Amino acid sequence: MSKILSVSQPEDTSSEPPEVDFLQIYLDEVGVKKTRIYGLGSQAPFYGHVGASSSSKSPLQDLDFNARVNECVRYRLQEIKEEMKHEMRSEIREEIRQEMREEMREEMRH
Repeated sequence: MSKILSVSQPEDTSSEPPEVDFLQIYLDEVGVKKTRIYGLGSQAPFYGHVGASSSSKSPLQDLDFNARVNECVRYRLQEIKEEMKHEMRSEIREEIRQEMREEMREEMRH
């Protein structure tokens, strides 16, 4: 750890930052044990075919998936249309009520 601090606090006052050899610092601090370093490659079996090309699937699987996606999209689109119809009807009814109230008030004044 002392080496990290000494590298991060340069002794000279030049305007260029010192060149830091992080690999050397790591080797000095951790050592050169011949142990396995676990990275993403060692976790590959847990991720299945993430990022795999579509050629690993049959065309029928792709068609089935696309059909299901399209069905879901159509269903959601229909839901959205119904919601919008309901909202528009409610807004139109409220506007008509407001206009009728205003007309009735005008008639009452005359």
